[in-house]
Amino acid sequence: MHTHAACDFDGISMLPAFSQDGNTAVFCASNGKGTTQLYSIVAGKAKKVTDNSGNNFCPTLTEDGTYVYFCSDCGLNKPSLFVYDLKTKKLDRVAQTAGCESPAYCAAHKRVVYCKQVHK
Repeated sequence: MHTHAACDFDGISMLPAFSQDGNTAVFCASNGKGTTQLYSIVAGKAKKVTDNSGNNFCPTLTEDGTYVYFCSDCGLNKPSLFVYDLKTKKLDRVAQTAGCESPAYCAAHKRVVYCKQVHK
């Protein structure tokens, strides 16, 4: 088994996600800045995906590596679900409510599932 470090940033790097074809990876990193941003690795080069004042975490990629679904609390009190198109660089908020966590992409059904905080 071959291992490889995704980056050598100052700060935490965590939660890598990989496309099924193995050509794209996305991970969270603080890079010593205090908030976590998403970075993609394509052809061995890391590029910043998000650049905001929030914490961006729990990335999951579609099978072809085009879309990354993730949680972010940028501008919100609690995290919500977002999708970012790595080709067009378009960002959309998927869930209109807050409290969304842990998205996972299912290639067999081409759907994203996630957990949501519910207070009764």
